[in-house]
Amino acid sequence: MEISDKISIKEIQYLSNNSKIDSAVILLPENFNTKGQTPIYPDSSIAVKKLVSSRSIEIISDTKIEQMNEKRSLEWFGPILLISSSYYIQNKEIIAVICGIISNYLTDIFKGRKKDTTSLSIIYEDKEKRKTTRLDYSGSIEGLDKVADAIRKIADK
Repeated sequence: MEISDKISIKEIQYLSNNSKIDSAVILLPENFNTKGQTPIYPDSSIAVKKLVSSRSIEIISDTKIEQMNEKRSLEWFGPILLISSSYYIQNKEIIAVICGIISNYLTDIFKGRKKDTTSLSIIYEDKEKRKTTRLDYSGSIEGLDKVADAIRKIADK
């Protein structure tokens, strides 16, 4: 079975009010754009937070991680990562580094198995332009490097 890598990019109506957005990567809950609900994070959030922070990259959750959504599947569902344009400009390779960390982690998890699918979402917020773009990736572990290239193109617009 061949896995095709898919990236969808769309503008969304969202501006973060997190005070650390210009100095850290922010983990968002799955229902980040819904007011009044308990934040629900994918169960991969804690592992990704630990892995990324172990590489001296500041990554924080938008709210306290109290409720998680466990999806039982052969597919790995990553968290939603929010990065601001000002933080990205200071750290141009940040997405490539994070995708590399996740790719290495998934390669270890899926060792010995055939092709596995992974999903990851990154939200890029440009406060100056008041524009927020969501990138959703679904595909092979090897295709995660395409995410960094796609974010670069969004940032260069």
